[in-house]
Amino acid sequence: MERIEIGDFLLIAESHTAIAAERLARMDRVLVLAQSALAAPFAGFGDVELFPDLHAKAAIRAGVPARVLAHRKRHMAPRAPFGRETDAI
Repeated sequence: MERIEIGDFLLIAESHTAIAAERLARMDRVLVLAQSALAAPFAGFGDVELFPDLHAKAAIRAGVPARVLAHRKRHMAPRAPFGRETDAI
């Protein structure tokens, strides 16, 4: 599996978000999360890879962005007005 460079990632993100890659590149949080997600499949200790198999690398590459999106949705969900708690959210 080849590493995806941050520039390629930004171009892919631009096509999915309709936000210019140049603008995304100026967003520190986007860069930090992207670099972390892109590096995750290649994590290891010394010469030992945590994910040596292609299918494991692919799962990590797909899973990290999915977890980030799930986290954002969970923590950015609309809240009920104070005093009107509901399970509908």
